[in-house]
Amino acid sequence: MKSFSLSNLLSAIIIAASILGGCYLLQDKHHTDDAIQYGPVMNLAETAAYLHLTVDEINTIITLEETVLESTGSYTGKMFPYFKIDKEIYVSRDELAAWIKEAATNRMQYQ
Repeated sequence: MKSFSLSNLLSAIIIAASILGGCYLLQDKHHTDDAIQYGPVMNLAETAAYLHLTVDEINTIITLEETVLESTGSYTGKMFPYFKIDKEIYVSRDELAAWIKEAATNRMQYQ
């Protein structure tokens, strides 16, 4: 029977601690933080903070897309994902991610 080796035990503990530490560092904390800070539906101020834009810039995006839709009768691509309750605008966080991806891919310009 082999004798117990303190160096083998210490090596195993160091390896286990390294694996656990690496997993902790690699976890997707940013996504988790967004889910906690921003719910599935955000108001206009929360959406502006989430996008690092101003409320006026978001209103410009909405207005320009609606103008294109009204003047041409159709809109190519994904429109900014909002809905209204009374006069308050709300945005779906999941749909916003899809809109961002499409807007960036198509290099949309809002002026």
